[in-house]
Amino acid sequence: MNDSFATAVARKFVREINSDSSTRNLTYEEMLDVIKAIISMQKAQSIEPIDGSKILTDIRRFAAPNPLYIEHFYGIRPKIFLINSHSGSLKSLVNFMNSVDMEFSYSIIYGEWDAVVIIWATDLESEQFYKKISSQNLYIVSQITVSSTIRVYGLQPRIEYDKNFEISRTELNSVISDREISELIHDEFIEAGVLLGDYYSMENGENGAISAYIGLTLVNMIEDLQHDVVLERLMENHVIRKALVDMYEIQNGRPFHYFLKLEVDSLSALDEITNHIGFLRIGRTKCEGITFVVASELVKPLAVTEKDVSLIADSPVLDGINEIAMDLLSNIGPSAASDFNNLDPSRQLSALKAIFEIEGALNTEPDWDSERESELRHCASTLSIEVLRPEAHLSLVGPALEVGTSVERYAKRILRQVVDVVYDKNYARAQKELKLPSRDFRKLSIGKTANALSLISIHDDFREFREVLQNDMLARMQAFSEQRNRWAHGAMHENYSVEQRIDDVKKMMLEGISVCRWLGGISAVAERLSRSADHQRASAKTVRAAEDGESLDDDSTKLHVRRQGRVPGVFLSHSTKDKVVAERIAKGIEALGLSIWYSDWSLRPGDSIVSKIESALAANDKILLLLSKNSVASNWVKKEINTAVMDQLSGENISIIPIIIGQCEIPISLREIRYIDMSLDFEEGLIELLNHLRQKK
Repeated sequence: MNDSFATAVARKFVREINSDSSTRNLTYEEMLDVIKAIISMQKAQSIEPIDGSKILTDIRRFAAPNPLYIEHFYGIRPKIFLINSHSGSLKSLVNFMNSVDMEFSYSIIYGEWDAVVIIWATDLESEQFYKKISSQNLYIVSQITVSSTIRVYGLQPRIEYDKNFEISRTELNSVISDREISELIHDEFIEAGVLLGDYYSMENGENGAISAYIGLTLVNMIEDLQHDVVLERLMENHVIRKALVDMYEIQNGRPFHYFLKLEVDSLSALDEITNHIGFLRIGRTKCEGITFVVASELVKPLAVTEKDVSLIADSPVLDGINEIAMDLLSNIGPSAASDFNNLDPSRQLSALKAIFEIEGALNTEPDWDSERESELRHCASTLSIEVLRPEAHLSLVGPALEVGTSVERYAKRILRQVVDVVYDKNYARAQKELKLPSRDFRKLSIGKTANALSLISIHDDFREFREVLQNDMLARMQAFSEQRNRWAHGAMHENYSVEQRIDDVKKMMLEGISVCRWLGGISAVAERLSRSADHQRASAKTVRAAEDGESLDDDSTKLHVRRQGRVPGVFLSHSTKDKVVAERIAKGIEALGLSIWYSDWSLRPGDSIVSKIESALAANDKILLLLSKNSVASNWVKKEINTAVMDQLSGENISIIPIIIGQCEIPISLREIRYIDMSLDFEEGLIELLNHLRQKK
């Protein structure tokens, strides 16, 4: 059997001892007897035997100090700090932490917060640390106040201790760390309540166990639950009991009520435990756990410093930042964790930043299709694998060009889709109007595609797309094209550190995702127009069918409405003279969370009024007609009424809701439709309208 397996067995053995109070006080000899029994079992099953002596040398026996005793005599208790910082400053934080001497603190980088620091310190030391780290103006620091230590090193502190039994810190540290201490002294300290008992830990374990820090919140708590009740409920679950190492009650740090530390052998085991916590109930109270830090650390017993702390001498050290954010790395591949552990801390932080931010951007609700989703995920996976390589083998050109190619392919597809719907696949005309170098869209570069979209944004033939072709995104697409070209020509490599190159390709990936999301919005407009294109020629005739056969002679203002592709939304038709009432109604509808087209909000300077109105009438499935003397006399409102009525008569899935806001003669075409009267009681009428729309959502 190899050493790594023997180490794993030993660690499992130690954890079993610590999880069972009846075996916690085993002597060395008794531990050896247990190991011999394991060896016998292995032999009986014809498995290569475990070297019992090798395991024992890997197991070190510590005395666990009583934190309540330490707090009483020395004023030392756990302090928890949550630290956030802007991009690039975490490396400075690591350097700061490593620049100071530290004896009894441990810290973990990355998670729900950029850094979580847990120190055992006095109030003065804690305050000094807080001021020191805050004064650098690099970090946003929040402090969680611990009211009591409920569990530490897998043991419950003894409340009763001999208040006359005080020893020096040097003596206490010696008792804690010296495995050769005499049984007499050891027993004497346990009897006095200075020590809790024995704590077994592994020395030189492979990367240590996975440690998870969890903020535990009690939901629907009708009455205050004592911490011993909560601990008892947690310990009843055998999965949680074997992993729970430390537990602190939080005095100030909501929404958390407790702060837990778990130790497990694998990420899958951690997932199992967090699931158990999520399903845990204490009466009617529900437990919610947030795992915000996952890391590897070698557990050591608490030592009590004797140094002068007038300066910040007791600050966290971030040595050996391994297996940080294992939940991010687990999806990359089986070797990701070991590759990550071989990097230095600054590279670890830059790699995690890149993976974390890209994953977050991809998980935002996308506006693209499944093919684009698959391509972008593949680009992210390629980059994630690459940023974990050692510097000698690191090459970010591949991931940069891959995302560039993916965005270019998508941009050309969207451009062709827009041309298809506007010019009916007349690519020769598109080449001329958009100044394209070729009518074959496959030959276009991303830069040329961006230029074409810029022309489309100001071209009258493409006015339907003006709203989605924002100038800022066009500029960002051009910048993305230029960055892609720099990577292609090797210009990104000169005088760049590894961290700078990783940050650059991360930004390029994030920008590519933003461009694709924007292009997806353009595609949605093209699809809607494509669905309604067959109805463009018939719309002119429809508009001329005014009420009672009235003819609208002004061809320049006919509404060429396309009658397919409707989505849930409200078009508000009104006279500009009724603006005050119309806006009150619009605000009520907006508060319902419904999409509403209201001219004062939806029309922008430079917009074509005719095209915007015809698009809105074609797109929304609910038409509100505000009726007053002003609107009934308005030619624009007449056109909107006639268009809506004809759409409904032609079988469109459209709901017409007349709303009387003032005394007027109701148009003949609307007299058979149930209306809402707001002319006598506006508030009551508005409530009736909103209730009706709420049911139709």
